[in-house]
Amino acid sequence: MDIQRKASQEPAETLIHPTHTSTLEKLGSLTFENLWNTGAFPLFPSIDTRHQDKTLCYLPLDRQEGLYIKRQMIARNSQQMKIANRPSLACECQALVIAEGCGVSTPEWVFFGRSVLQGNPVELLITKALPRSAIRMDLWLMESLLGHEQAFISTMDDVATNVKRLHQQRLRHGALHPRHIFIDQQSNKTWLLDFEMSVTHQTSTAAAAGDLDQLTQALTHYSPCAPGLFRNAYRRSKPTDIRERTA
Repeated sequence: MDIQRKASQEPAETLIHPTHTSTLEKLGSLTFENLWNTGAFPLFPSIDTRHQDKTLCYLPLDRQEGLYIKRQMIARNSQQMKIANRPSLACECQALVIAEGCGVSTPEWVFFGRSVLQGNPVELLITKALPRSAIRMDLWLMESLLGHEQAFISTMDDVATNVKRLHQQRLRHGALHPRHIFIDQQSNKTWLLDFEMSVTHQTSTAAAAGDLDQLTQALTHYSPCAPGLFRNAYRRSKPTDIRERTA
């Protein structure tokens, strides 16, 4: 599905995951305006990146379930036209749809919408929250490298499988840094997050090149052996196509 094409239309254009309607119904009306104004706890303060004002919030639904809510306002001026024509949350949702289809572990997308509020183009992306036991990889690395070699290797294998499966779809993450990878401290399951800079390439090799360089360079800050362990895990990884597993 072409989310970016749908998102360019007026008035509000929305996309709801077919299996998560009941989750959204817990928030009341499914209109864009209601979901945009839903109260939630800010995870990070509002930031201004390339004139795009963004907020990331967490909304608990019950003891076991919660939602991440991303809101974005895009400035309309001549210098930002290129960015406005390629909204990052639309890119992220498009990537999450692709990731879901090929078995990449990511937060499950629930809702995407684009509209104009008070004259400003805005976007909204809602995903299911990760378990509370999940932490960022950069924080996990500081602990895992202290005498937990086997856990480190098995987790790197899972990260590599997720990343390689993504590249097999010719999709480059675009910001593959340990802070955009989360790890469950109990099961060592991993998730890829923050696909706002994702780009589709003509080949899987082209998609992989930038991501692998970016992640291995970042890993050098934690351990001299970490980049090699990841690249070896990536080379060994032979992800099963999700369509083969469900056939």
